Amino acid sequence: MLSPGFTKQRGTLTALAEELASHGYAVVAVDHTYENVGQSFPDGRVTACVARTYPRSPEFWRKVVRGGPRTFRSC
Repeated sequence: MLSPGFTKQRGTLTALAEELASHGYAVVAVDHTYENVGQSFPDGRVTACVARTYPRSPEFWRKVVRGGPRTFRSC
């Protein structure tokens, strides 16, 4: 699973995903709703990057870390 950095789109990891896939890895890239430039859904909804509008206070960054993706490890 490839998860882009804060406010980045999954497309920024395309080259890495292709390289991993060429070596036989199954690759999944995710976008994080409200954390990238825009997220479109199959029903036509589009969300904007809300994260860019918040003040960058220490509490803001604590929420980002707390709500961010967790590390996944295969068993």
